Amino acid sequence: MTNINQKTLAASKFWKFSLEYYKSGNSSQLLLVLQNKYDLDVNILLLALWAGNSLGSILKKSHFEILDNSIKGWRKSIIQPLRKIRGYAKCLADLDPATRASLVKIMGEVEICTEHACQNILSDHFSNLKGVELSQNTLSAATNNLDSYLAFSNIRITKEICNIRDELLILLQQFFPNP
Repeated sequence: MTNINQKTLAASKFWKFSLEYYKSGNSSQLLLVLQNKYDLDVNILLLALWAGNSLGSILKKSHFEILDNSIKGWRKSIIQPLRKIRGYAKCLADLDPATRASLVKIMGEVEICTEHACQNILSDHFSNLKGVELSQNTLSAATNNLDSYLAFSNIRITKEICNIRDELLILLQQFFPNP
């Protein structure tokens, strides 16, 4: 298999994992707390979980710097403005409810397309990372990855952060068990 096909396959598997994980249990609510309250990137959180659980990849703080830089402009210029517009559209009182709902639905679909594109960028950069160690203990790898991303993000580790991280890992084990 060529390198391009391998990258495409990895991006596809990452996207499929993300869609399934996001609708598993209360993962979406937990991820959105980390996004909205702590300014963490959901796509990077999902990559941390997927890379650890599916591949046994152990990512370091320096890897998250590379990954974050690869999508920083995309997040700031595309994803965050779309998210704000969709939120604003939900409150447009001068539209009838059916039109407003239709607009919000379309905006949500556009937002999902941009998230998919963002994950393709992340997957491409992930596949080019140097010094990624592998572990047979995929839960440990996923835990390490979340901790490394939190460290990169300079997030103060509170009880709430630990609880959310632990809940995300429990959901990972429940919905994506590895032998």
